[in-house]
Amino acid sequence: MVWSAPAPGTAAPAVYIDDCSRMGPGSIAYRECRGREHQRLVDGCRTLRRSSDRQQGEAFVRQSALRDEVCLAADHYRVMR
Repeated sequence: MVWSAPAPGTAAPAVYIDDCSRMGPGSIAYRECRGREHQRLVDGCRTLRRSSDRQQGEAFVRQSALRDEVCLAADHYRVMR
């Protein structure tokens, strides 16, 4: 289990990322876990994009920061094949 660390000097929220290390790297269960985690991040990004468009004011700022972090984590998460 990993929390992505926000960039120094920013108020960006941390995002929980499951690195699936408990599965044993290289195993089929590990690859499946990585695939599920990537899909969870992609789905979360998509959901936050839709919902942040409906927010206003401070709620928009908070939702946009979370959206940006989740989408960045989804973009950088590598699925083992």
